[in-house]
Amino acid sequence: MAFLKVEPEGQFLDQFILEVVQYAMVFDSLASSHQISVKLESPNDITQIFNQITYMKSASVIHMMKHFISKESFQQGLQGYLKMFAYSTARQDQLWQVMTDNMKEGWLPQNVSVKDVMDSWTLQVGYPVITVTRDYLRGTAVLTQDRFLLSGNRDNSDLLWWVPVSYTTQFEKKFNDTQPKLWLPNMKTAIMQGLDASQWLLLNLKRTGFYRVNYDDNNWKMIIEDYHQLPEIIRAQLLNDALSLARAGFTSYTIALNLTQQISNDESYFCWASVKEELTFIHDMLINTPAYMNYSFYLQGLLQLTKSNLTLVSGNLNNDLIHRLHKGNMIALACKLEYPPVINQIQSLVNDWMIKDKESVIDASLKSAVYCAAIANGNSSVWEHFWKEYINANGLKDKVLLLEALGCSKDEQILSRYLHMIIDPASDIRKQDGAIVFIAVADNKYGYHLAFEFLFSQWHNIQEYFGSGFGQVSKMVDSLSKFFNTQDQINKLHHLQSTHMNDLRSTSLKMRQTIERVRTNYDWFQSHYFEIQSWLQIKFHSI
Repeated sequence: MAFLKVEPEGQFLDQFILEVVQYAMVFDSLASSHQISVKLESPNDITQIFNQITYMKSASVIHMMKHFISKESFQQGLQGYLKMFAYSTARQDQLWQVMTDNMKEGWLPQNVSVKDVMDSWTLQVGYPVITVTRDYLRGTAVLTQDRFLLSGNRDNSDLLWWVPVSYTTQFEKKFNDTQPKLWLPNMKTAIMQGLDASQWLLLNLKRTGFYRVNYDDNNWKMIIEDYHQLPEIIRAQLLNDALSLARAGFTSYTIALNLTQQISNDESYFCWASVKEELTFIHDMLINTPAYMNYSFYLQGLLQLTKSNLTLVSGNLNNDLIHRLHKGNMIALACKLEYPPVINQIQSLVNDWMIKDKESVIDASLKSAVYCAAIANGNSSVWEHFWKEYINANGLKDKVLLLEALGCSKDEQILSRYLHMIIDPASDIRKQDGAIVFIAVADNKYGYHLAFEFLFSQWHNIQEYFGSGFGQVSKMVDSLSKFFNTQDQINKLHHLQSTHMNDLRSTSLKMRQTIERVRTNYDWFQSHYFEIQSWLQIKFHSI
């Protein structure tokens, strides 16, 4: 709140939704997630629970509480709580009681306390997706809550939450009215009435509640048609929800991809950043499939209308943080897709650097993508040029950035040699940086199979060289799942596991988790590939 007073135009709350709330939702959508409030059995449990759930989900549900008890009540309650327990310890129940005491009447259902609501969010694992099924003839909608799991598995437990529901309609468009108009009161379903069939309905305004919202197809279609009339953070929320819901099987990829078509004319950092991870996930799953080329063309087509963010000229960058973040994201995506206009700029820059033996000034937010693309689209001389840059770099940050970029080459001989350098003490690669190199190659669509083969064939040497220090081998194993999604690849991982069963050491858990992630990728591919392929074929056939 102090930040907002100092810099009210900083779009701080929008960044909070993007970087904290949506990030927490990814981790809390995994089957391996845990509650915010966990009973510790031993001192070793402490390091296990202080993670994204503890910090980011906690901040997110506190943000939700502020909106369902009012900003004023929240500030008064927080001030009172801090004064009351300034020189002592406190428990969460005491915070809930102070908030209840300071709350205005009418903001919670009758005979319901803040504790009743918040316990359902802090003592239970996960969060819900609210599915809105409208009856357009009767003007009603049924709201149903289910636990949201990104894997697409359905949770058959009886987990239910007290869900604050803010909403607006196409006629009202009261996007800033985030006070709950109704509650899903720890029950499976609730009913809304008095809805106009010709208007879209929008729930969880500005993602003030820690949950996702799915709609029936007709409501989604009306929202898509009115996309550019919606506020920026609402558009970002819808994009993120739609793609996440499609991945989990709650809605179709037809709906989600139809919505993504709208961002071709959207210069919003928040909208593009909200879809980046999910669009990249689809990209990685489609590599080595007939649909890959069409999908790559589709994403390049979305980029074409954002040309103002696809130039590398340093003078175009201003001091606005959001502008710099957006440009960095767009250049990185363009490089990943090998988008010709951007690749041509980078090759021209690199040729100039090598002739003058002096690098041009590039904004720090662009360096990672530019270096990677330069090496990916260059020959062995370019690789050697950047290797010398690594050797001569003074700062640790620059060295790490260059190590990552050197793994972007398309040349299998270079990549294989680079992998073997991490177990060579004379190679100028520090032992603690070995995983950085391995992950860079494993993240490369031209090198991931080499990374797996290297790990399989050199397992004993890798274990002996790295030991258990820095968790290097576990990080390597963890990176193998990015592109894997076939039964053959699952079998290869099982073979790696069984072959080295007596020498897994500290990687045994990470090996099981990696195999499970690849199994999830396989299930996703079996469920969604043909729908996405069909959508792409129809789109490009109609052009």
